[in-house]
Amino acid sequence: MKKIAVINHKGGVGKTTTVINVGAGLAKGGAKVLLVDLDPQANLTSGLGVSDQEEDLYLSMVKGKSLTIVEHSPNLFVSPGTLKMADAELELFSMLAREQKLKKVLDKQSGFDYCLIDCPPSLNQLTINALVACDYVLIPMTAEFFSLKALSSITSIYQAVKENFNSSLEILGLFFNEYNKRTSLSKGVSKEVESSFGEALLNATIRNNIALSESVTPPNCTSIFDYAPDSNGAFDYNKLVKEIKKRLQ
Repeated sequence: MKKIAVINHKGGVGKTTTVINVGAGLAKGGAKVLLVDLDPQANLTSGLGVSDQEEDLYLSMVKGKSLTIVEHSPNLFVSPGTLKMADAELELFSMLAREQKLKKVLDKQSGFDYCLIDCPPSLNQLTINALVACDYVLIPMTAEFFSLKALSSITSIYQAVKENFNSSLEILGLFFNEYNKRTSLSKGVSKEVESSFGEALLNATIRNNIALSESVTPPNCTSIFDYAPDSNGAFDYNKLVKEIKKRLQ
């Protein structure tokens, strides 16, 4: 199982949308995919219309309970999160090997080809757990100054985890969400990222598309591929999924 942490401690860059649609794209290609909601806001869980579970990820990480996995659609499964994940963040600080808790949970899972983790918008203990548990890091960002500034913090925590806990961790790629190639700001930020990260910057970009927001809003609660398969959002995410699969090969 290839495990991918989708991270950026800046909010509003499309982490949850990315996890849902990359996961759905992989699933539609025939892979069996597990999506893990590590964010206390539980937007992934609500965005896919999965109800709160009594046996949630919090109980698995902190109490050692079996992981709850819900089937959303063919080949696409969800480990739901709840507001209790905020308690997990606090309780982990007093636990031995606290960085390894999620890894131990995911190491028990079998039968999946991919696992994508929706991380909180902060570089906290939960995000560190995701980086320790995963093989790859995928970083969505917007083409603006503050998103560019956040990359230095992300790369610092990535290097720290790689050096101290997970030497096999690799950056799968960075890509732009809500991208408008016509603006000078987008062009400038893109050039800056390409200069700093080189081939780590993916070619695929996700354009502004209202259908992406509508797809994860009740009563729809599904991927862009099911909600609006002919939209720009579906076209862009399909391109991103193909590029990700090529890199993973």
